[in-house]
Amino acid sequence: MSFIWLSSCQKMFNHRLIQVVPNARRLIRSHHCLSSNKCVFQSAVGGPSSSDLLQIHRSTLTSTTTEPGFLGSIWNKLTFRNGLRFSKSHLLVNSQRLYMCMDEFVDHVSMMKEFDMPDTFNSWFIVTELHIWMLLVKLTNLGEEGKLMIHNLVKALWLDLEQRSKKIEGVASSQRKEGLSVFGDHLGAAMFSYDEGLLGDDKDLAAALWRTFFERKNIDPRLLESMVHYVRRQIKHLDEQDAEIMIKFGLITFLPLRGNLSDEDCKNKLKSITSQDITKLRR
Repeated sequence: MSFIWLSSCQKMFNHRLIQVVPNARRLIRSHHCLSSNKCVFQSAVGGPSSSDLLQIHRSTLTSTTTEPGFLGSIWNKLTFRNGLRFSKSHLLVNSQRLYMCMDEFVDHVSMMKEFDMPDTFNSWFIVTELHIWMLLVKLTNLGEEGKLMIHNLVKALWLDLEQRSKKIEGVASSQRKEGLSVFGDHLGAAMFSYDEGLLGDDKDLAAALWRTFFERKNIDPRLLESMVHYVRRQIKHLDEQDAEIMIKFGLITFLPLRGNLSDEDCKNKLKSITSQDITKLRR
């Protein structure tokens, strides 16, 4: 599962620094290192099928992914691309685009309200972490390209986390680094816990979500039931999407908390994502 990129976790997560940071919504809206300084956390109520995604992509991007010929095969060996159909730079860009898709379609603020989470930077991270894990589950079975995209996707999360943490006022650099280290430990533990829960039944998944997403708090059992349903539904939605589109174009959609996706809103979001120059946003 998604633990292929993780080292062993040495410490349990604690809240210390970043749990008490208020006004997470202001931080969420103030910066995004991959999709420019605009608010992209809006309710996602739309989404096309896999064929629609291809049509959208072809209208906004020029695809350069063609099957290599004889000379191309030789070049791939010389440039250490054995086992990869696409260049590492291609997969890097599309991994970052997948992160942007997650950021665009997942309404963090609504999830924090729905599941009675405090308005903190920690809550934003927990919501993001859960959806990154879902993407890793999808990528795990995609061979060497999937492994490389997993590495790039986690790196994109880490870069975003660093940039957002710099927006927190009144925190010394040493404290910020310590807080980021705590988040790193939590990410590793969460991946293992969620994987274990997904491989089991709903009781196992509920236990994993209670430990990690709800942080072992006394909560309304109906919230836990709702979260289990949400995760199963989202995993099924991701599993049904064409993996080839993820690798070639870096595009994927997430379901809203309730209801179905509307094509028009989803197309607008995807066009917004594909129109951005990621090579500039990475700098």
